[in-house]
Amino acid sequence: MTTDTERGLWRECLAAGYGWAAGMLATDGISVSYRLVYDEGGYWRAWANYPDPHTDSLCRAPLDESGCVPVFTDPATLGCLLGMVREAWGDSGAHALPYGGMWWSCYAHAGGVSRTHWGRHKTEGEALLRALLAALPTE
Repeated sequence: MTTDTERGLWRECLAAGYGWAAGMLATDGISVSYRLVYDEGGYWRAWANYPDPHTDSLCRAPLDESGCVPVFTDPATLGCLLGMVREAWGDSGAHALPYGGMWWSCYAHAGGVSRTHWGRHKTEGEALLRALLAALPTE
């Protein structure tokens, strides 16, 4: 399940140049989900999981045309996001952790002075998306 907040943050991430990664689970929000396998010249090949389990197949995932979004409760998708956050911040210890019914994101900026940012968010996906967006350079 993807919340409206996560959906909006994902659109911001796409606009900022972040994007899909192999292993992420995408959904059209209606009936089909796609496990991304590899990028094939600008479009993704994926295993499509249709409501009828006998119709699963490797196909072109319609990520842009159908408004697909990641499934932010999927462990592989969250792992991909965590990897993006760690790479963006240059911090292999960046993480999100649950506390008090909320998710907190912690990441350090390695540019000279070590700073830690804490943010309080409703879901792990939201915490990671906000950490990714916070890594963007400010001018």
